[in-house]
Amino acid sequence: MVDQERQASKQARGHAATDPLVEFRRLDARGSSPAYQARPAGEAHASSKPLRPGLVMAALAVGLAAATALFAWNQAPAVGDNSLSAQQLQQRVAAFQAHGPASFTAVGTAERNEAFRSMALSAADLELLRSDLDGGRTRLVWITLWDDLVEDGDVVEIRSAGFTKVIALTKAPQRVAVPVPASGGIEMKGMRDGGGGITVAAQTDRGVLAIPVMAPGQTITVPIAR
Repeated sequence: MVDQERQASKQARGHAATDPLVEFRRLDARGSSPAYQARPAGEAHASSKPLRPGLVMAALAVGLAAATALFAWNQAPAVGDNSLSAQQLQQRVAAFQAHGPASFTAVGTAERNEAFRSMALSAADLELLRSDLDGGRTRLVWITLWDDLVEDGDVVEIRSAGFTKVIALTKAPQRVAVPVPASGGIEMKGMRDGGGGITVAAQTDRGVLAIPVMAPGQTITVPIAR
């Protein structure tokens, strides 16, 4: 009888050891549970319990507030932003068109050497320019440029009669010598926008000429008076 009870007890322990529905919680010498434990089939992990509706709504509210703050920060104008309204942009274009061909101060004969030095031409290019000036194919003029709104790092490139010059615009006017063809105009290309569009103005014999606001890569031709 005793042997039968012992046999039954062994069978019960053996069944428990192989039954996948039984969870084992072996303790080490310190009495702590192992890091990984087999769980009975069908038992949900604690993290799989559904969240309470209140917690879900609170999390959504925090996320929405953060997104709103980020959007507002991205849309906020920078300090000294020179962004213009659509009406102001159009007014600038209209004033540019109404100005007509621009006339700039010619470089005098006594100023030629100063102008040549400012252009930083190679010896070969300087010789070609002298030849064009002497032959009446090109004129040399002074063009004064500046950023007429906010000095924010705008950069433009002047291109005329084969000559190019990159100018970092400032509020302080900068005078540059530029050769102009007998007919046509001077091209101004936007190189860098410091914010709100590239804004540049030029001093002409008829007053200040505000160039339409440009984007990087955009080119505007300023017609030259003969």
